Amino acid sequence: MISSGAIEQLRADVWDCHDHVSLLRAKLYRWGLGSDLQLQRLEVELEHAQQRLSDATARYSSDETNGRYAEVSESRRAPRPRLRNGEKPR
Repeated sequence: MISSGAIEQLRADVWDCHDHVSLLRAKLYRWGLGSDLQLQRLEVELEHAQQRLSDATARYSSDETNGRYAEVSESRRAPRPRLRNGEKPR
């Protein structure tokens, strides 16, 4: 289920990624350097964080209007750890 607390956490993640990108970009441009691999990786991470926030916000608002909260789809859940032969789940 998506809660308003989860939405706020996703917003914080987006701002954190945005800050990292901005700081590295400023550092690189200050020294006259172009884009580097780390900046590109951070930009991709920022895009993914923004997409997660957008998806969660859409699910939250559509389910809120229907009077219920969304369940996170199976594909978006964290993978379950694999158990070794004979091992019991914790």
